[in-house]
Amino acid sequence: MWQFSGNAVAAHAHFAPFCVCRVATVLCEFYKAGKCVRGANCKFSHDMEVARKSAKISLYEEKGKGKEADTMDNWDTAKLEEVVKAKLKGKLPPTDKICKYFLDAVESSHYGWFWDCPSGQDCHYRHWLPPGYVIKTKADKDREKRMAEEVGDEE
Repeated sequence: MWQFSGNAVAAHAHFAPFCVCRVATVLCEFYKAGKCVRGANCKFSHDMEVARKSAKISLYEEKGKGKEADTMDNWDTAKLEEVVKAKLKGKLPPTDKICKYFLDAVESSHYGWFWDCPSGQDCHYRHWLPPGYVIKTKADKDREKRMAEEVGDEE
């Protein structure tokens, strides 16, 4: 019935004879190697984009960092005119301040691949943390609140 070589079944939780559910976030290792025999009955995803979507993102780097720097030295006349027109439309220039929506999303654990800033794509605030920034969790905030209340009670 099933043809497996070696310990393929034991090495992977792939062999679930009657399960037809799919784990949308886990890529099937056998499919990736071109050896999945389960087909539509495989409980793991056969979408190669799943691995890309589930990759961790860095909170300390600007999205797209590492690409070639887009500086005025590399611009031609058309690009320069486009930038000037965009500036005259009332768009704000980028700033070093961190977006308050970004900080709220990070501290409440809502930030991720599918998070979008409520200010939209044109938000001029930074959407990455400075090096050495310590994220305050809800537990840290509660602890600080209790400490402040205890100090207030002692006085």
